[in-house]
Amino acid sequence: MTSCFALIPARAGSERIPGKNTRLLGGKPLLVWTVDAARAASLDDAFVTSDSEEIGAVGLEYGATWIPRPTEYATSARPDIEWVLHALSWLKARDLKPDILAILRPTSPFR
Repeated sequence: MTSCFALIPARAGSERIPGKNTRLLGGKPLLVWTVDAARAASLDDAFVTSDSEEIGAVGLEYGATWIPRPTEYATSARPDIEWVLHALSWLKARDLKPDILAILRPTSPFR
């Protein structure tokens, strides 16, 4: 059986809108729209990768798994591949081996 996981990148350091990922949009945190979309798509699991305990806690509260991201991979100047490889390493260390990964960005809440 094929497994599909969502990776949701949500770093704390938004440069234009402080606290962007946990700010309310339509009554719920921006991040939650994306967690809900992953659940609605019947993906096997949703993983929030973040350098923020607050963002991680929001993800956990709404049914995602938090992957603590090292701060060096959480700046606007770093390429996505770094946090993706970190997330893959984190998953592998827990014997989680998805066949498919979908990257779902919180900044696109209305899919």
